Amino acid sequence: MQQVERLIFDLRRGLPVLIRAGQTATLVAPLEGMTDHALALLAEHAGNDCALVVTRHRLELLGIDIEDDAARLPIHADDSAATVIEWACARHPETRPERQPRPTTAGDDAALTLMRRGLLIPAAVTVAVAAWPRSRPGWTIPACSPWIPAPLRPTSKAPRVFSSA
Repeated sequence: MQQVERLIFDLRRGLPVLIRAGQTATLVAPLEGMTDHALALLAEHAGNDCALVVTRHRLELLGIDIEDDAARLPIHADDSAATVIEWACARHPETRPERQPRPTTAGDDAALTLMRRGLLIPAAVTVAVAAWPRSRPGWTIPACSPWIPAPLRPTSKAPRVFSSA
């Protein structure tokens, strides 16, 4: 249970997590805080193309009907993070992506469950890890990673955006 709590904690911080199911490993990143650079790094580190995993309810709002509870929408290298977030948060069929939904994997389903449990947007960017050495216990993210948030400052020391003058 502590591992699940840690995964949710990291997802809420905007960090990607690795989910291993049997012989497969899936890298999962939340949409909150997603940038173009982070999206490119996910695909680069995993060795495969990313996909947006969304629920059937969200797809119905986009005018896409599926039989399963969720589906994967492929993300191409030229798709921006803003576009991917727009697909996940859209409320009208006008923003419908020109992609065919694909079935989810066990890692994708686990990602959606974690997003719901963490009270995050019920969608995630996932990517299957191409070559995962089974002997490694987890994925190490470098300290200089773009996913590590900048340190927070007390509000009294935050820059003032609006001035009264």
